[in-house]
Amino acid sequence: MTDIQFFYPLFLYFLLAVFLLYLLNNLIIMNICTEESMNLMYLKYFVSIADTLSFTESSKRLFVSQPTLSHGISSLESELETMLFIRRHHSLELSESGKKLYAIATQIISLVNRAYDEVKPPVEPETSSLRIGFMTDLLPMCFKSVLSPFLQKHPEIKSHLDQNYVIELHNKLKNNKLDIIITRQSSLYDIPIPGSSTINILEDEFCLAIPVGHPAAKYDRLSDLSIFKDNYFVAMNPEHTSPLTDKLIRICSKRNYQPNFLITESLLDMVLAQVSSGAGITITPKSYLTFKDYPHIKVIELDRQEDIINNIVACYMDNNENPSLQLYKEFLTEDPGREKFVIG
Repeated sequence: MTDIQFFYPLFLYFLLAVFLLYLLNNLIIMNICTEESMNLMYLKYFVSIADTLSFTESSKRLFVSQPTLSHGISSLESELETMLFIRRHHSLELSESGKKLYAIATQIISLVNRAYDEVKPPVEPETSSLRIGFMTDLLPMCFKSVLSPFLQKHPEIKSHLDQNYVIELHNKLKNNKLDIIITRQSSLYDIPIPGSSTINILEDEFCLAIPVGHPAAKYDRLSDLSIFKDNYFVAMNPEHTSPLTDKLIRICSKRNYQPNFLITESLLDMVLAQVSSGAGITITPKSYLTFKDYPHIKVIELDRQEDIINNIVACYMDNNENPSLQLYKEFLTEDPGREKFVIG
C-alpha cells in the first residue's frame, strides 16, 4: 500500500469531521455566541441520555453522578440557547432541537472514535510484561500479598501498575490497556464487564464507622441505623463514585436511615479522617479499616445480608492470551486452602 492510499481515507475522515463541525456551529438552533467551545464529553452525556431517556440509567452506564450529567446538559442547552429534552413528571423525551443535535452528535462521536482506532497506533503488551490496575484504596492494602510474591517468583516479568478510579480501570481493561484489575465485587455488579471472569482474592464486607464518642459506640452490630438520623454521612465525591454512592444509599435506606451527605475529597482516607474527627459517620469496607487502624473510630458490623458483601477480586478479559497473565492467574488460584492473601 502506498503512502497516498494509506492517508487518503484518513484525509476524507478529516474533511467529513470538519464539515460536521461546520454544520454544528451554523445550524439556527445552535447559534453559539459564547466563549466556550462545544464540550465533547457533554455531547457523550447527551447521547447516552437520549438513548436511555433516563438520567439514572445514564449515570450508571457512564459512572457519572446525576448532578454532573444535569450540569452537562444544562451547559449544552445554555450554549445552544434551546431545550434539548422535554421534561415531564415521570418521563423524558427529546425535543425537536434535541433530535437534530442527536443526529449530528452521534456522527461526531463516531468519527472521533474512528480517528483513535485508525490513526493512533495500538499499544501491544510486551511478551514478559503484566499490566495491573488497582482500585485507589487497594494497591497499598494488597501489594505485599497479591503482587510482590508473584514478582519475586517471576523476576523476568516486568510489571506496569495503574492506580485509578473504577470506571477508568474498567475502560482500560475492556480496551486492552490493562491485563487484569484488582477491584471490588460490588463495582462489577454495578458496572459489569462483558467477556470477563474473576478470581476471588479476599472476602470482605461493608461495615459502619462512627466516632468513638458517639452514643452508639456501645454496639458491636446494628440492623437499624435510624439512631443516626441527625448525623452527617461522610462520603467521597459522587462524580467518581456514583454507583458506590447509590449502593450506600440503598444499604442505609434498607436499615431505616436516609443519609444527609457531607461530601469530601475522592479519597477514602479523607472520609475516615472526617469520621475520626467527629464530623459524621460512614459505611466503608472492613478490610480498609483493619489495614489503616484509624484512631477514634468505632467499627460496627451491619446485619449480614447480601447487600454488604464487598469481596476483593481480580478481573481479566477471557480473550487475553498474554502468557504473563496466565502465570498470574495460576498464582492467584494455586493452593486455595492456604491463607495467602492478608491485609497489609
